Amino acid sequence: VFKQADYDIMDVESKKFDDDFYTFRCCINELERRLASIIVQAFDDSTTVLGCFKLFDAFEGLLEREIILSDLEKKNTDLLNSYADDLRSVQEIFMGGQEDPPISDNAPPHAGAVFWSRGLIERVEEPMTRLKGVGKSVLESEEGKEVVRAHAAIMASLKEFEVVHIDNWCMEQSSTGQEKLKMNLLRREEGGSHAFLRVNFDPALICLLREVKYFLMLNIEVPESATKIFEKNETFRQQTGNLDMIVNTYNKILETLLDVERPLLQAKMDDIDKFLGKGLKSLTWKSAAINEFIQNTMTRVEETDMILRTIKDNVAKTKKVLKTFTESLMIDRNITKTYAMDQWQEIIKKSISTRYAIIQKGGTLIHENLVNSNEALKVKNSNKNW
Repeated sequence: VFKQADYDIMDVESKKFDDDFYTFRCCINELERRLASIIVQAFDDSTTVLGCFKLFDAFEGLLEREIILSDLEKKNTDLLNSYADDLRSVQEIFMGGQEDPPISDNAPPHAGAVFWSRGLIERVEEPMTRLKGVGKSVLESEEGKEVVRAHAAIMASLKEFEVVHIDNWCMEQSSTGQEKLKMNLLRREEGGSHAFLRVNFDPALICLLREVKYFLMLNIEVPESATKIFEKNETFRQQTGNLDMIVNTYNKILETLLDVERPLLQAKMDDIDKFLGKGLKSLTWKSAAINEFIQNTMTRVEETDMILRTIKDNVAKTKKVLKTFTESLMIDRNITKTYAMDQWQEIIKKSISTRYAIIQKGGTLIHENLVNSNEALKVKNSNKNW
């Protein structure tokens, strides 16, 4: 409008300016009405209270325009009703899940329950904070006062639920945490065909460490005793991981060791069992010599496992060589052909020569396998077990 003016718009005595300014105001008002219509339509299409507030954020700075503001004030009641419905939904979710909260698979029970309740708190708390910023008149109405009372009741229930779970966990960890650290590092399974080993890190300790980790992520203060245990979380993780490697290798040796192989490895197995006895009887998770025990035992177990695998690999290679002796026929002849005696003797001579060459080559490989196994075991050829 003003760009096309044929007069000086800075001339205050010009009468045309008032007419053009009126036209300009009419255009702006029409644009505001259109924008208000779009915002109201988007408001009606929003499925959540937070969605409505995010809509308001998108048009921040324009919502204070008189025409837009007057249209949105008509929606305050709808906004309150939507929030009241959300409060009732949260109340139903809480009442239905407070006895058995739906927590993530990787979350510990107590911290997972608190995390669930925090999610419900966030769902009802943020819209209330935003409603308070809309204006006092919204919450001072009868509907607003009812919403405030419902919000206060739900928040009190959720806070109480959180406190109960935290207190229950504090009582549990105080009675179990330090006691579980007094357990031996290893234990043997009873009643099986083999005396397999298991790492004796109690599941309650694993749960305690996970609870502390999640509580700290939620900025919840934990007891000093639990904090001291959690300070060694990385140490426990490394120690249990190394012990798992030792246990798995040792159990594999027990499971695959044959009766004919046992006498050859008995001395090394006795040496391993001697070292394992410390983890079974004397060392606990509070002991200072755990890393030394792991290093010494790991060395012996890996050495014995390597010897056993070398023996079994050599046996497998020997079987493969022996199998080649049976793959070809003694004599390969044409059954439809008649041979003269001289021809037949020549065929037999060649067959025997070829067979001797195969057996000689295979015998050399078998001898190499035996020497390799003997060197791995470090036993004399005169040893009766060998």
